[in-house]
Amino acid sequence: MKKKEVKNLTKQRSCPRCGGLISINKKGFCCCKKYFIRCNVCFATWEDPLLFFSALRAQSEGVEIGNSWPIPSSQPISLPSSKVLDLVKNLPKESSIKDLVGSLETILTEIKYVRRKDMPLVYEAINLLKAQPNIIEAITEKYRSLSINNYKERRQLISLTGELKKLEAMPLLHSIVDARLPSEDKSKNKDHRLTPRQREEIIQAKAIEGIGYLQNEIENKYLIEIMENHESDHIRITAIDSYMWNHEDNEETVQILNNILPEKFLKYVKRPRFYHGMNVQDFNSELLKWLEKWGE
Repeated sequence: MKKKEVKNLTKQRSCPRCGGLISINKKGFCCCKKYFIRCNVCFATWEDPLLFFSALRAQSEGVEIGNSWPIPSSQPISLPSSKVLDLVKNLPKESSIKDLVGSLETILTEIKYVRRKDMPLVYEAINLLKAQPNIIEAITEKYRSLSINNYKERRQLISLTGELKKLEAMPLLHSIVDARLPSEDKSKNKDHRLTPRQREEIIQAKAIEGIGYLQNEIENKYLIEIMENHESDHIRITAIDSYMWNHEDNEETVQILNNILPEKFLKYVKRPRFYHGMNVQDFNSELLKWLEKWGE
């Protein structure tokens, strides 16, 4: 498929995950899938455009996207339910750090492959994990033990940490966001894959989301500091988005951020957001107005 065809299919579309702007990126190797789609805000990546449209359709609850691109069948497949809740229930009520560290990899694997219908099991499992007094210490120990190049498991751990919404997790999340990013050496990125800096930005963005979930005065101030001072524009934009999301995109928050942010970040304060169940055409109309206003 040519880039022009992919671009036409994604025109006026936004990230199904965060509502951010998407871009078409060329792969550095020759294959039948020459282009991938990436969100410029949350860095969600679809290696195959087909996966992007599947995600978009899932968000819009089956709204027809168009006949220009084949959508896989949504016929249900008979598979066993996720074991994640059973795994967490089988843990002692006050598990040791060692026991929790040993269980985290299996729990994360179950969460990774969970199906949509089993998401209530995941939420219940997370609530049970939250009641474990040593869970944050266990996550911190597990995270510190991982290789810096183990981006996938690091990202999963930080995502889980954010979902737990525990004050004790803030030192870990802050340390991740405050860490210096690797320098960007594009000369070594000839195959157009994610660079070490971009991978670290993805993990920092996950940490920002977790900090935003806490919604207390101290962490709100911290997010504003990140918006104003972080070395990465991507992380500053993520902080803006997280802050707005957790303040329900209200007008008072819009005014606060408009008064403190540099001009180049103002367009990210009040952006169209794709909510669950929202009409796709209505969203596209809002997005088009936003693009015209900010000259995108």
